[in-house]
Amino acid sequence: MSIRLLIVDPEVTERSPSLRSLLLVRPLLEQRGITYEFLSQKCELPGKNVWHRVPGGSLPLLPRLWVFLFYVHLIGRAKDKPDVPTVVYTTDGLCLWADILTFHYFNPAWLRIERMIPRQGWRDYATLLRSWQGWLQDMLQLRFGRWKFLNAVSPSILDEIRPWVRDRSCNLNVLPNVISAARFNKEDRLARRITARTTLGYGTEDKVFLFISQGHHRRKGFWLAVEALALVRKSGFADARFHVVGGFPKTLERLKKRLNQKFPGWQDWICFFGMVSKPEDHFAAADALLLPSYFEAFSLVEIEAAAMGLPLLLTPHHGSEMILKDGVNGLVLPFDAAGIAEILIQGIQAGFPASPQSGADRFTAKDFASLLKEQIQSCLAESNLDAIH
Repeated sequence: MSIRLLIVDPEVTERSPSLRSLLLVRPLLEQRGITYEFLSQKCELPGKNVWHRVPGGSLPLLPRLWVFLFYVHLIGRAKDKPDVPTVVYTTDGLCLWADILTFHYFNPAWLRIERMIPRQGWRDYATLLRSWQGWLQDMLQLRFGRWKFLNAVSPSILDEIRPWVRDRSCNLNVLPNVISAARFNKEDRLARRITARTTLGYGTEDKVFLFISQGHHRRKGFWLAVEALALVRKSGFADARFHVVGGFPKTLERLKKRLNQKFPGWQDWICFFGMVSKPEDHFAAADALLLPSYFEAFSLVEIEAAAMGLPLLLTPHHGSEMILKDGVNGLVLPFDAAGIAEILIQGIQAGFPASPQSGADRFTAKDFASLLKEQIQSCLAESNLDAIH
């Protein structure tokens, strides 16, 4: 029997962190008779896809989201197919009539942390407004959504959600992000290392600290990392390099302008690479992943780095409990630049711990597909029972 999984999300792309795992397991679910369809404003997937287009895809981010939410909730969903059982899947607070809901972020938790981080301009206040809108979406989804299963990508995010859904706690699950083991693995990183470092301009003595972010640099601790590495270099470790991957051109220009004001001469030790199609080369060139983030849910970058055997230097943010073992495959960092600098100096001198067991393979794509298939079948069984009654 064929089953239709209708995925409700404004932008369907392989670059989307919230959909990447779902798209990765698509072949496994299709083998089990579950086909994907998309209700979205944009669909950039290769091949043929059943795409129910929502208007507003060319608008700026916030108006585009408002149009999407208005259309999805007040105008209607994709046409029903009576002969094909349908289960609706969405992420975060995007669709109140979804059967399966996965939280890759949780605004109430972030807003509690956000107020403790200094704001540096009007853009931080604008981002704060977007977070409060997200808070409203999350609350409406938890209180009034028809979801039958709620997934969170990490246990700590699920713990944040529990107090809000006490009467429906029996349907809460942890559904971690997964990655492609064929693409991200330690053997591949070691094989690429010499070529990658040479191509990217690093010498054998350089200590390369990798930071990856598409955006949200303030939340992910970019300035904390810069300040810490500046202290490391002032302490006599001039070979420390900050390797920054991700970020759109306008974002990077803003970062560079502030660096010019706060850290003169930064060009000698910070390298920006923008958006890349093969992050594997940058993992290979690095000596450690440095991500002193204030808030994550379960970062894909951390999973990828761990799978490639790269030492993890992380603050104890949400989701890090699933991937980082202090002293085994990395080190836990404090939320202050001086403390981070001290740990980095010790690591440069003595080496950073990196376990041959990445920890990233504890939950595989097959596990993800199996759990999601069980939830889909349970949703259909419950719907049939409701129809009989």
